[in-house]
Amino acid sequence: MSVGDKLLKAAAGGAGEAVYVDDVFSTLVRTGTGGSPTIVNNIDLAGEGGLVWVKSRSQSYDHNLFDTERGTSKKLTANSNGAEGTIDGVTAFNSNGFTLGDSPNVDWNDSSFTYCYWTFRKQENFFDIVTYTGNGNNPRNISHNLGGQPGMVIVKRVDSSDNWCVWHRKAAGYGETDGYYQGRLDDDVAFGYSTVTGASSTTFTVNANAGVNQNGGSYIAYIFAHHNNDGEFGENSDEDIIKCGGYTGTGSDLSIDLGFEPQWILFKKTNGTADWVIRDSMRGTTDNFRAELYPNSSDAEYNHTSGTVAFTPTGFRLPIQNGTYNTNGDKFIYVAIRRPHKPASEFAATDLFDITLTSQDNTAVQTSLNRTDFNIQKHRGDSTFFLAQSRLTGNLAGLRPSGTDAESNYSSSDPRGVFDTQGKVKAYTGSSNVIWSWMRAKGFFDVVTYSATGSANLVVNHNLGVAPEVVLVKKRSGSANWAWSSGFGGTLVQTEFNQDATASSSKGYVDSVTSTTFTTGGSGAVISSGDYIAYLFASVNGISKVGSYTGTGNDVNVDCGFSSGARFVLVKCSTSDGHWYLWDAERGIVAGNDPYLYILYSRAEVTNTDYIDPLSSGFTITSSAPADINNSGDTYIFYAIA
Repeated sequence: MSVGDKLLKAAAGGAGEAVYVDDVFSTLVRTGTGGSPTIVNNIDLAGEGGLVWVKSRSQSYDHNLFDTERGTSKKLTANSNGAEGTIDGVTAFNSNGFTLGDSPNVDWNDSSFTYCYWTFRKQENFFDIVTYTGNGNNPRNISHNLGGQPGMVIVKRVDSSDNWCVWHRKAAGYGETDGYYQGRLDDDVAFGYSTVTGASSTTFTVNANAGVNQNGGSYIAYIFAHHNNDGEFGENSDEDIIKCGGYTGTGSDLSIDLGFEPQWILFKKTNGTADWVIRDSMRGTTDNFRAELYPNSSDAEYNHTSGTVAFTPTGFRLPIQNGTYNTNGDKFIYVAIRRPHKPASEFAATDLFDITLTSQDNTAVQTSLNRTDFNIQKHRGDSTFFLAQSRLTGNLAGLRPSGTDAESNYSSSDPRGVFDTQGKVKAYTGSSNVIWSWMRAKGFFDVVTYSATGSANLVVNHNLGVAPEVVLVKKRSGSANWAWSSGFGGTLVQTEFNQDATASSSKGYVDSVTSTTFTTGGSGAVISSGDYIAYLFASVNGISKVGSYTGTGNDVNVDCGFSSGARFVLVKCSTSDGHWYLWDAERGIVAGNDPYLYILYSRAEVTNTDYIDPLSSGFTITSSAPADINNSGDTYIFYAIA
């Protein structure tokens, strides 16, 4: 069913038929296993069709492309002009992913190497695949079913050696004045002579060149849409999810506005020699992890020593001069795909938040999540500090919730919180760890980085999709308190995540929020010159709850709207001094004693108290709880997850 059909169905009362970027595109990273594994990425290739693009990250192996139009085991190589080959690479296209072959498998699934798999599903106004036989006519229009204006068309002859021909809407536009028309995906050369000469919502046009239309030749074309405030995706079928654009380099800090946060970008300089480059958020985009792969080269993944590209809530930023992305006066094109944006209501709580107990030592630990975007971990049995890490800031960058320290980079021998393995995090060195992991999802949780110069009332964009109920800010580049703000629209609660002080409404942290921005106050903790990270939390029916309760000294039942109780509970007194208490169901929220941890102190968990009891709709604070969490008349803020 096309997006247009789904809109008509929705208008007729067929709600729930929205198409999300999550449904049509996936970046999946994993370590090979050998054998013939089935890869689950929740993309329907069996019913809808599409393309699987595979590249070894750790080895100099080819970029291998498999698609449903040519069928299983038919391979094309992006970094080669060679003809199609037959090999057991992708042996099945499934309703939730694909199956890999096992012989030979070094290009896509050797147990010694790491890999990246990009999947593009056929979908009206996103991506289409066309096969055709050449007839030698000049010009010739080739029909497609994209249903919208193409932004990029890639053509490859499959029965003979010939270059990959790339038409891009902005390269064609530059060509009108500068003479750059078309590129070669398998080469780093500048854009030049045109063989694909244009594209419309129903056709693309080729000439008689052997690379695109020799009589009797066999061809395949991959067609990518471009959205210009006319996308038909998301909850209200109005989101843009792909843009094919261009820009002129400045050689200095340059920001490109896409209108969304990307998860995948393909870059190419058009007026000079430069590699094609792919960046994606699963392999890291900013700061301490700068991984890129080159479609025109078999080279293994390269990590820049300086930040060349940063993904932002509204696009991407090019902080420095770089010949691949941002040299003064040079022209560049890109294809950008929006980050996953399916709302939290489409998931179960266990898809969005995970608690992992592990005794594994410095080991990548599998969570229940498809993607881990943020985690906090702690040794349970000793005074080792809490550690918080985010995918957005890179694999080795960490912050200590119990302190004011600047962000630290952990050595490769102790890469805690590693994010470049699907759904996994890396445990502390040592034993008996607890790891709490979040996945970013619209309405539930978001992460944003920003820079400040000391000016108050800084407006920061975010993609939570609703007004956040908690904004937790920490300076990354210097010492500062963790600034907690909640209660927007009511009694503003501002306190420190790393202290036990009474909350106030006038600490100048975050003063106001909307569904797309938050505005800082004047506190140096959130605006002094430097780099920051902000974590945004919200309530989702049946999944998470931000709220407060009043202590009575007796049992207090806290109704969160859950059906099977809370798995995670964080509590702090806001009207008096009091510690942050953290419980979770994996360590035990039971009728007896319940282990808890203090955020403020790097202490072992306390196991001999019964301050909290299970409650199907949330949790119960017991009469034996201290004044920190149940003093008559005091107010307590909490964050709970089902």
